[in-house]
Parts: sequence; C-alpha cells; structure tokens
Amino acid sequence: MTLSQRIRINTLWMLGGNVGQNILAFLAGIILARLLAPADFGMLVTIQIFTGAAGLIAAGGMGVALIQARDLKENDANVVFSVQSGICLIIFLIFYGIAPFFAQWFDDSIYRDMLRVSALTFLIRPLSNIPSALLTRAQRLKEVAIVRMLTLIVSSSASIYLAYIGWQTWSLIFGGLIGASFQALALMIASGWRPGYTYDRDSATQLGWFGVKFATIDIVMYTRKQLENLITSYQLGAQQVGLLNKGSSLSELPTKIVVSSAYQTLFRALSSLQDNKNQSLYLFQKALVLMQCVSWPCYLGLAWVAEPFVLLVYGEKWLFCVPPLQIFCIAALLHTPSMYSGAVVAAQNQLGKEVPIQIEATCIKLIAVLIGVQWGILGVAFAMLPSMAYLSFRMGLLACRSLGCSIGIMFRAMVPAIVMNLLMLAALTLSDMVITDHRSWTYLLLTSVWGALVYGAIFMLAPVPEIREEKQRVIDQVRKKIGLHPSASKDVD
Repeated sequence: MTLSQRIRINTLWMLGGNVGQNILAFLAGIILARLLAPADFGMLVTIQIFTGAAGLIAAGGMGVALIQARDLKENDANVVFSVQSGICLIIFLIFYGIAPFFAQWFDDSIYRDMLRVSALTFLIRPLSNIPSALLTRAQRLKEVAIVRMLTLIVSSSASIYLAYIGWQTWSLIFGGLIGASFQALALMIASGWRPGYTYDRDSATQLGWFGVKFATIDIVMYTRKQLENLITSYQLGAQQVGLLNKGSSLSELPTKIVVSSAYQTLFRALSSLQDNKNQSLYLFQKALVLMQCVSWPCYLGLAWVAEPFVLLVYGEKWLFCVPPLQIFCIAALLHTPSMYSGAVVAAQNQLGKEVPIQIEATCIKLIAVLIGVQWGILGVAFAMLPSMAYLSFRMGLLACRSLGCSIGIMFRAMVPAIVMNLLMLAALTLSDMVITDHRSWTYLLLTSVWGALVYGAIFMLAPVPEIREEKQRVIDQVRKKIGLHPSASKDVD
C-alpha cells in the first residue's frame, strides 16, 4: 500500500469517526442545552479551565513521543505509564486540597465538591493515554475512531439521563467521569496493552525530553485558548461564559470534523518522512490547499446561518451567543494553516522554536481580551482575531523554514479557497434576496442546501492541481454507483 493510500484510509477512518462523534455530540448538546441553563455549562467550563491545563501537565506530551519516536523499545509504554501515573496522583491530591480555596475565589461553595469529583479523572487518564498512543503509532485509527464513538455514546447518555432527573451541572461532571472510565477499558482491550509499572532512566529521558517540549507548547496553546473563558468567568459570571463557550464550541465543529481528521494521519506521515523534506513539503502543501478548500465553506456557511440555527435548534435563551459565534468562525479561517504548520514543526522536531511563538501569541491574546471584556462577550470574541493572525503567520514561517521553502507557499495555498468561497458567498447573497424570512426553518434548510450544492459544483469545476486527485476519486465513486467503469488514477507514493 502506498503512502498516499495509507494516509487516505486512515484519514477517512478519522473523518468518519469525527463526523459520527460530532453528530452525536451535536445532538446530545441540543438535548442538554434544552435541559440545562447556560450557567450550568459555564460552571463546568470554569472547572475545566484548570483541570484541562493540569491534564496536559499530567500527559507530559509523552504519549505523542510514543507516536513520533523512530524506534520504540518493548518497555517504553510502561515507562510512560509509570511516569504519568505518578504525576496524575500528585495532581489529584493537589486539586483535592485546594478545592475549598477554589470555591472561595469564585464565591460559590459548590465548586469545592465539583472540583474534587472532576479531579478523579486524573486517576484514569494514564489508562487511556498509553493505548491510544500505541494504536495511533500502529496506524490502527479504525479502532481509535470506534472507541471514541462508543465513549461519546456512553458519556452523553449518562449526562442526558442525569440532567433529565435534575442533576444540573453534576450531570455533565458524572457523565464525563463515566465516559472516561469506559474509554480506558475499551482502549486497553483494543490495543492489547496491559498496564505495568516499569522505570528505565534512558527511556524516560529520551521520551520525556520530546514530551516536555510538546507539553509546553500544548500548555501555552491551552492557556491561550482558555484565557477568554477564565477572564469572562471572573469578570462577567457563569452565564456569560456559558454563552461565550457555546459560540466557541459551535465554531469549532468544522475543525473537529474536517481539519483534525487529517491532522493525526498527516503528523504520523510527516514523522515517518522527517528526513525527506521534498516529500514532506509535497504532503504539507497538498494538505493545506485541500483542507482549506474543504473547511472554509463550513466556517463561512455556519457564520451565515448562525442566527436562525441557534434560535431554532438551541432556543431563544442561547441567542446572545450568535455574534461571538460569527466572529469565532471568521477567526477559525486561519486555524487550518496554523494547525498543519504545527504538524510540520513537530514532525521535524522543531518544537523548541515553537514555544516562544506560542507564548507571544498568548500575550497578544491576553492583552486583547483584557481590553475586549469591557464590551462584554462580543469584545472578547473580537480579541481572538489579532492573536490568531499572528500565530498563523509565525507558525507558517517556521514550518516553511523547517522544510527549506518560502512562506509564499502558505499564501498561494489560500488563493483557491479564497476564490471558491467568494463565489459561494455571492450565491448566498442572491438566495437571501429570494427568501426574506431569515428566522425560519425554510430559510435555514434551503440556504444550507443551496450553499452546499453551489460550493460542491465550484469544487468539482475548479482547476486546482492539489485537489484534482480527490475530485477524480469522487467522480470514480459516482461512475461506479451508476454502473460505469471508473477512470484510471494513480496514487503518489
């Protein structure tokens, strides 16, 4: 099987898994949004700001090190498990001890018990992290996708039931705890890995050094991502952070479904080709063009129908998240080049150079959010734009230098997506002139279908070399369905 075929098959599994997971998460989110108030979600987000950061410290990036390593010794997985288990136990004890002070800081005693129960997941995480990394390294992404899907079903079902019987925010916390336990068990079964305590100084040092660099970047990125939630929660309260987070999470749907699906397989492929910069450059450029052409219409389409979508699907109490959602969608256009540049940087082991870039972008965002919060959640959303633009440019420059090419390929990769999406927006403008009631199901459904059909036609007719192979694959599938022989096509090794 050629490299292109392996990448495509694994990406399709990840894409299928992500689509299924996000559809289920979306449906579960609608039910939970109807059962719970924005403040209930806001309280959970407030807790997750801190437990999420600690989770990155607990993982230490060593799971990614297991994936990226050229050679893996027999006991390396258990060495990583032993280190992570010790760190996670310490983190749990810290959260348990500081819980009363945490509740006092936010002036709500319920945070004490919520933080302690949420921290129980740290005792489970190493049991998930190691088998997940081993399956990804072996490119057994089918099993990973299936386990994630089943975990979401278990977790969402538990949360919905508990919310229905009146457990409010606790329904989200216990649902997550149940899902984490199920995922750990399922991944161990799928991978065949069994936990064992082993320590080898050389392995721990080798994997840990790469892991520390990766974890440092993850922590900085996570801090930057959570700045708006932390500042909004403290300054404006749980209700507003719940609305802001809903807008942010909805804007991330295209990223979770489309962009992230190809990231894991691209990173693994780039890691295996880290000494072949020409091939790495080819994969990087092709992935940039293809993913921007696929993801941008999703972001812009969601921003276009945001108001009727939120009103009709989630209810009027969530309408205040619409303006932030639209701004987040615009900012997300720059996420694909930034994310894929990060895959190149990690695969080329240039993480040390990425750390200052991430810190600089975080400082820019901190200043912008502190200024923007004076205008409520709309001002906070606008604060995302300068840091995302800065990060996208600097990461693109670092990735191109790592591969020995010019930053110009980043801008050239955007051109097809820009032209194709401008044509789609023109078609949506025309449809708005025909359908005048912009808050109806008719408008939402017809506009979505019209936009998808127009963009699909543009995509198939666009003379873009980087997407020619994927277009031909679609044509072959259609020809096969109607009983015609597919045309010949070649994969690139």
